[in-house]
Amino acid sequence: MEFFYKLETKNNNFKIIKNKNSELYLDEKITEKYNDTITLLKEKIKTNKDIKYVYERFTRILVDNQYYLWFLLGFDINNSYSITAYDFDSDYYIQKMINNGESLKEIGTVKEVKNKYKNIIYNVQSKKLHEKVEKYDYCKRESLLYNTKLRVISYLFDFLEDGGNFYIAFQGYCDNKIIEILYILSSMFDYCVIYNSIYVVCKNFNSALKKSDFEDIINKSFLIEPKENLENLIKYLNNNLKYQINKFSLLLENKEDEFLDKVKSEIINSINYYSPEKLNKLLVAYNFSIIQNFKKIYINNQLIKTSSGINFNEGTSIINIINKYNFKKCLEIGMAYGISAFYILSNINTKLISIDPFQETQWSNYGVNLLKEFDFTKRHKLYKLKSYIALPKILNKFGNNFFDFIFIDGFHTFDYTLLDFFYANLLLRVDGIIIIDDALHSGVKKCIDYIVTNYKFYKKLESFNSIAVFIKLKEDDREWNFHHNF
Repeated sequence: MEFFYKLETKNNNFKIIKNKNSELYLDEKITEKYNDTITLLKEKIKTNKDIKYVYERFTRILVDNQYYLWFLLGFDINNSYSITAYDFDSDYYIQKMINNGESLKEIGTVKEVKNKYKNIIYNVQSKKLHEKVEKYDYCKRESLLYNTKLRVISYLFDFLEDGGNFYIAFQGYCDNKIIEILYILSSMFDYCVIYNSIYVVCKNFNSALKKSDFEDIINKSFLIEPKENLENLIKYLNNNLKYQINKFSLLLENKEDEFLDKVKSEIINSINYYSPEKLNKLLVAYNFSIIQNFKKIYINNQLIKTSSGINFNEGTSIINIINKYNFKKCLEIGMAYGISAFYILSNINTKLISIDPFQETQWSNYGVNLLKEFDFTKRHKLYKLKSYIALPKILNKFGNNFFDFIFIDGFHTFDYTLLDFFYANLLLRVDGIIIIDDALHSGVKKCIDYIVTNYKFYKKLESFNSIAVFIKLKEDDREWNFHHNF
């Protein structure tokens, strides 16, 4: 399945034929079925909580992937602006992209913006405009937004630098006039790449058109000639729409794993198209999303439902701590499905030792195989021993104060947790951090109370209540008979 199509037009051959209706290009049966499938999905989301859950989380993954595509295409977020359609017959806002595109800061109407920018992104409608079109199906919606998109494109002459890039999205192709827009864009740039039939990224603004040409065609019928490689473009669009129909039909049938497999396939193809060396980084991000949203992990290309492991908030805490303090040498007690190891090793600077006597027997090597998926095993070592046997061996090999970060998620009794912490303290350097998982478990919670009252050379940091985070302030300086009741 081809997810990408590269559209190029030779500028010197380009013509606009005015006052002529768009011809029929696409297979109407396919476009109608695509529209009907998406419309049905929208209806099901209102009544079926399972479908709604998967779709909403799929949408989050899609948005993350969209931002990553911008990055791969060379979009400098600090020099990217988003044109927002405000209304059919009124002005348009232009907004600065900040915080990696996750929020927008309005800076005024297009008449008030005097600068030109390297990248322009059109992916936002105002609330007022969205309310006007959201009740319609995709066919009707694209028809209503047709002139709006033409006008947005006309603003590129005012705000896009020569050699700049442009991003725009289309929901469907029921109205063949969208094909005319695609060819207009391809004549304005060196080339345009269509991804997944929806997203269009155009590179190197070098227009054969003038802004006055748009004044002549907005709200009027026209054709673009010649349409180079039209047959190949239509073939791509028809095949891609068929694929989308099949993908969303899986969701309608509650085939969650098969649906997610298709999403993963799209992401792999998107990265391979632009930058194969970036694939591993995006697959890590995708697995974060799967773990967070579906409590599943990919092992040997199979989705595995996790019955044990840290949750997304805990994993995010691990990542944030490691990144904040630039920790490199890490140790964990308990590996299971390998989710905590996955989070720790997602930072390419870390090395990790895991202790888990049951990795092969109880966990079927799920954790080890998960790390193999991302080539993390080069930075990982597993001790298949009980922690009370492994920890003295590690202490003897590496010595005191060796590790920066230690994660304790072993046997959840008071004595085992305290034993793990006792050795972790010897192994941890000053300013290092220990996290104890399952802090609400009765035995673990009681042990944490003991640590707070008796390990005064540690400070307990703010965290989610399911974990306890301790930073080592100094070496143990207690008297031989020190004890505080707890």
